[in-house]
Amino acid sequence: MGKFFPHPIRLSVIRTQGRAGPETRHAAVFVFQGAVVVPIPLLIPIAVMAVPVVTTAVIAAVKAISTNLPKKLHGKNVAILGAQRVGKTTLLRYLETGNLPTLPSVPTVDADLGGRFDLDIGGAAVAFDVPRDLPGNQGLGFPDWREAAEGADYVWYLFRGDLVARDDVEATKLLRTHLGLLDIWLSSLTNKVPKVVLIATHVDHPPGVKEFEEIAERVASVDVIKLATTQLKAKLVTGSLSADDYAEKLRDRLARSL
Repeated sequence: MGKFFPHPIRLSVIRTQGRAGPETRHAAVFVFQGAVVVPIPLLIPIAVMAVPVVTTAVIAAVKAISTNLPKKLHGKNVAILGAQRVGKTTLLRYLETGNLPTLPSVPTVDADLGGRFDLDIGGAAVAFDVPRDLPGNQGLGFPDWREAAEGADYVWYLFRGDLVARDDVEATKLLRTHLGLLDIWLSSLTNKVPKVVLIATHVDHPPGVKEFEEIAERVASVDVIKLATTQLKAKLVTGSLSADDYAEKLRDRLARSL
């Protein structure tokens, strides 16, 4: 029968004497060499029946997170900012179709991939503003960044979380420059201030969850990130877009941050 029940089990009806008289109880009993050894009340089926209920609840909760993203984004304006090759186009394609692009993403330089446009995200109409990438990150596109940020309900800033976690000097310097400008632009607003979400990409999940959590903690501990969560009241989302299951987790974390 297995490690916990080495002997056969059969279902029996046992009549016992209770306070109010004879009682009939169903019990599971061990059968050892033809003899009944120990009666066991049937609690096991109750536990087994509870498992599908818990599983269904968990699945429903995960599904609710995914469906919650379109509800939060419906009718909103989202500005997506970041340097080249951080995953802006890949994230958009995944949110739109539920699948990662089969071909490598190209820089957001043309009208089809950059600028202002509407997308259907899970049945929700969402307006996006994605300033076109400029080679060299020389800052010539910052006026477009500012216009997009100031007119948004949400600002999603994507950056290479893997490089920042390794204390890459250039990546950290670029992050500091971009978030510093974003702070200046948004602090000048007198009316509606958009909610800022920092999305650390390229943090591929290692085999163990613990290792991923350590990388996420390293990203969160960087001074410029801690400053942004205070000054900009930004939320930090860490993940990867290298595979469908990673992208799904990143999307769910993004939904929880909004």
